[in-house]
Amino acid sequence: MIKKIASHSPISVCFCIDENYVRHLGVVLGSLVESNTHNNVDIYVITQQIAESSKDRLATVIEGVGKFTITFIDSQDKKVQKLEADGHISAATYIRFGLPSLLNKLDKVLYLDADLVITDDLSDFWNVNVTDHYVAAVENPFFDRYESLGMEPKQGYFNAGVLLLNLSRWRISDVESKALEYLSNHQSECLMFDQDALNAVFQGNWKRVDLRWNLQTSFLRRRKELPLLAKEIKAAYGTPGIVHYSSSSKPWDTLAPHPLTYLYRRHEQKFGKYRKKMTFLTLIRSPVKWVFLKVVYFFQIQ
Repeated sequence: MIKKIASHSPISVCFCIDENYVRHLGVVLGSLVESNTHNNVDIYVITQQIAESSKDRLATVIEGVGKFTITFIDSQDKKVQKLEADGHISAATYIRFGLPSLLNKLDKVLYLDADLVITDDLSDFWNVNVTDHYVAAVENPFFDRYESLGMEPKQGYFNAGVLLLNLSRWRISDVESKALEYLSNHQSECLMFDQDALNAVFQGNWKRVDLRWNLQTSFLRRRKELPLLAKEIKAAYGTPGIVHYSSSSKPWDTLAPHPLTYLYRRHEQKFGKYRKKMTFLTLIRSPVKWVFLKVVYFFQIQ
C-alpha cells in the first residue's frame, strides 16, 4: 500500500450556502475531514445571511484535525441576491459567479455543492491541470438542450455542483458579467439556472474528469440509452470520490431511496440529525415517492 504524502500547497475548497444548508454542509465537512486527514486543506465558506452560531458549529467540525483552516466570507452582492432559483436549488448557488473577486488571492479553487459526501482523497482531482480551461468537471451525458442554449452537442455539458475552477482565467474573461448577462437575456432557456449559464458562456472550454468525482443521481437511473456508459458508471459507483445527491430527492428526507444514502447518514450522526417536519401530506406522499423512485427510477448496480 502506497502512503500518500501531503503537498506543501494546500487544497482550497469552497462552498456557497445560506442558513438552510448549514446542517448539510456540516455533514460534507465531516466527510472531507475523514477522507483527507493527511492533506493541507483551506476551506472557504461563502455565506448569505447565516448566524454566527452556525459559523461556530461548522468551525468545530475541523477543530484539532491536521492542517485544516476555515474562513467565512459574507456575500453582499445585490446582483446575486435578487436572482431567483426554484425547488431544491437555493439562490445561494449564484454566489459562485463572483468567486474570482471573493477569493482574489487564489488562482484556483475546488467548488463543491452542499448536498454531497466526499469519500476519497481529493488531491488527484485538485492536481488536474486546468491552465487552458475554465473548469474541470464531470459531464452530464444525458443533457439534450444544446440548441436552446446556443451550444453544439460536441461541446458537452457539465454538472456545476463539483468544479475545479481556474479563477485566473475567470478573472481575465470576466465570467461573472458574462454569466449574469446570459441569465438576464435567456431566463426562459436556463432551466438549470447558473449551470446552464456557465455551460453556455464556456462553450465547451472545460476539461472532463472521471465520473467518480461527481457521481450524480442521474447516473443511477434506469436507462436504455448510452449502454457503453454503463461500465463507466458501475466503476464510479464502486469507487466514488464524491457522491452528489443531485436531485430533489435528498438523503436527509425521511424516506430517501438513493442507494448511497447511508454514506450521508453515517456522517450525519456526528453533526446532528436533520429531518423535515412530517405533515399529513408528507406522511402519505413519502412512501409513495420512495416506492416510485426505488422501483422505477433507480437501477440496481450492486
